[in-house]
Amino acid sequence: AVEMRWVDTYFPFTNPSFELEIFFQ
Repeated sequence: AVEMRWVDTYFPFTNPSFELEIFFQ
């Protein structure tokens, strides 16, 4: 949940879902 939050806030210019998937992998 924390990663998703910081990713969504850190990458507002791009798709958060995409960055989230990469981060999880």
